[in-house]
Amino acid sequence: MDQPWARRLTSPAAAALVLTLFWAGLLLSLRDKSATIDEPGHAAAGASYWKFHDYRLDNENGNLPQRWVALPLVLAGFEFPPTTSEGWHNAEMWTVGDQWFNTLGHDTTRMLRLGRAAAGLLAVALGAVVWAWSRQLFGPAGAMLSLLLYVLDPTVLANGALMKDDIAGALFFLLAAWRVWAVLHQCSARNVLLGSLAVAGLFVSKMSAFLLVPAAAIMIAVRLVERRPLAVTWWGNLTRRRAQVVAWSAAAVVHVAVTVLAVWALHGFRHGTFAPDQPEPRRHIRPWEWMLEQPSHRELLAALTLEPAQQERAAQILAAHEVTRDEWTYNTVDALAAIRQTVLNPAQAARLDQLRARPPTGFVARSIAWARDHRLLPEAYLFGLLHVWRLSQARTAFFNGEVRDHGWPAFFPFTFLVKTPLALFGVIAMAGVALWRTRRERAWWLVTCPLWALLAVYAVTAILSHLNIGHRHLLPVYPPLFVLCGAAAPGLATVSSRWLSALPAVLVAALGLETALRFPHYLAYFNGLVRPAEAYHYLTDSSLDWGQDLPGLARYIRERRPPPPYHLAFFGIGRPEFHGIEAKKIYGFPGYDRRRSPPVGLLIGITPSAAHPVVAHYLQEHPDYDPGLLFGTQVGDKPAAVLVKRASALRLAGGTYFISATLIQPSMPPLASGPWDAAKETRYQQLRATVAPLLVDDPETRGRALGRMNAFEWLKVFDQYDQFRFARLAAFLRTREPADLIHYTILVYRLSDADVARLLDGPPPFP
Repeated sequence: MDQPWARRLTSPAAAALVLTLFWAGLLLSLRDKSATIDEPGHAAAGASYWKFHDYRLDNENGNLPQRWVALPLVLAGFEFPPTTSEGWHNAEMWTVGDQWFNTLGHDTTRMLRLGRAAAGLLAVALGAVVWAWSRQLFGPAGAMLSLLLYVLDPTVLANGALMKDDIAGALFFLLAAWRVWAVLHQCSARNVLLGSLAVAGLFVSKMSAFLLVPAAAIMIAVRLVERRPLAVTWWGNLTRRRAQVVAWSAAAVVHVAVTVLAVWALHGFRHGTFAPDQPEPRRHIRPWEWMLEQPSHRELLAALTLEPAQQERAAQILAAHEVTRDEWTYNTVDALAAIRQTVLNPAQAARLDQLRARPPTGFVARSIAWARDHRLLPEAYLFGLLHVWRLSQARTAFFNGEVRDHGWPAFFPFTFLVKTPLALFGVIAMAGVALWRTRRERAWWLVTCPLWALLAVYAVTAILSHLNIGHRHLLPVYPPLFVLCGAAAPGLATVSSRWLSALPAVLVAALGLETALRFPHYLAYFNGLVRPAEAYHYLTDSSLDWGQDLPGLARYIRERRPPPPYHLAFFGIGRPEFHGIEAKKIYGFPGYDRRRSPPVGLLIGITPSAAHPVVAHYLQEHPDYDPGLLFGTQVGDKPAAVLVKRASALRLAGGTYFISATLIQPSMPPLASGPWDAAKETRYQQLRATVAPLLVDDPETRGRALGRMNAFEWLKVFDQYDQFRFARLAAFLRTREPADLIHYTILVYRLSDADVARLLDGPPPFP
């Protein structure tokens, strides 16, 4: 590296140029990608923190990255949805995000570009940390090698500019490990301050930040074994272990204090989640009773020894609040409050309060409940922390043909194996050889200890995790690997074989070529051990299909002109019509399509007349509804008009079917997940018989059927019918190869009327 050209290629200016091009490439790769499922909700949550100082939305993800990606949207003046909506009251981030991006007439493309540009700057910052740490360890050549591996990695490119917290978490995990290691060697005011800020940044960016604690414990153990002096400002070098532990403990207190201060600051120094000026109801996404795993309402009522008359009245109240399951919902909370007030005697009410006040049985839930009760941290932060813990214990996921709620130990090793470029594996092997060759000259295991500690703790936790919904959760593993790969540059530069010393450059060139060839479909990247066209057989969700390819579908329809009509089952929150896609939505991200255009529509506060201006406008905007079937009902004390879709809009027919890769697999829909079996077939046939009268064209038959249930009951029936019908259809389609594949994420099937009739009405698709 004594040549002038070599020094220029590995200089800080060269690194800055690489990072600038990297940021531009991130944004360019997402230019024709629709919003992934989580992005609008995360941005909306961040905006609500800035605008209302209310923390109900998405508090299980990092407050800091959400604020960061929302800041340019807030500064640009994009109007936020009204806080009188049901979605806001119920803390439904996807609903509010959908409203903000899709229903207020905003330039959605500009919103995405602004938010993603901000998110990409976090990826640039992470690249700078990778470069700087590698430069400290392996010199300029090693730093440039690490940086090139980082900016060319498909996993980084796929997630780097998304409006999410994954890159922020990876950034602060790496930065915190580096700065904590510096404190363990020199307890200066500068190191303690920088370490405290890095750790605080991690804890307000990712709820998995607590994994830093065991990683730090490993670093401390290594330092104690190392027996090197600890430099402490004003006290000199400490050689005794006890003195070192005291110094580190004092530094830890500062780190904790700064972190707690940061958490409180980003929550407005207010314990309560909800802004005082926000209207009722004020709710988290789930009630605290669910979060704390309180005994079910049935268990609580059973412990009160109710009289028969009380039991009957309690049952009536539960039915009126539509409480049908033991799981805690806000309906359950409201019903139990009504039972306490109108059914229980004072002794029973006191007993109920006592039972509900018992601390949770689990250690994590009990600790968080204690912290909440003593106001140690903001309620929203504690709620989010416990929410992440609950979801990590069980989450329905798909992997290699199976559906489970508790995950697979092989999930993340497999995703790492098939989604990591083969060239990177080659550089990792070379770095390992280089470190081994110099083991006697330099104690690399000590110098690189924090990297190994972070890798080990995070990798083991990922393998043991039950949250197996996306390769992106492994993102914090990659930056430490990139830093360690810097050893391949100086470590092999002195070997006798010119070919071997040039191999890292060859592998980087191969990686760059592969990355260019895969542009811009990095979320769907697979390294060839699994072919991208076959990836949906193994992985779905954010490992492959996260709702990003609506523009690709629109282009496919324009250029290929497949035979209409089009039917779409899309795993995303974007609007097909915004991209010029005219297709019947047969299923989608749970709940949102039915809210936008439900099979049975309700216009509350409207008299049931086709001449009513609101009704006339609604029918004009939604031609799928039958103007000949218009009924009146009461919703509380208000009149309401009930509209029903035409039979042709409720039926499925032949045509071209576009199915998201995530939806074709049996992890969805929620009520019908898993392989198709006799129980699902029985339920499907029951629902099919119930809705059958509304699927015929005869208006008298349809009118008589509508009178059997109210509008809300019909909505529930159709919700379940849609799920089971789509699950049955998908079970059949999984047995055949698609006619085409759009960007590896949307499967194309061409079905005739006879095909559809056979798939929905024929023999069941049992395995």
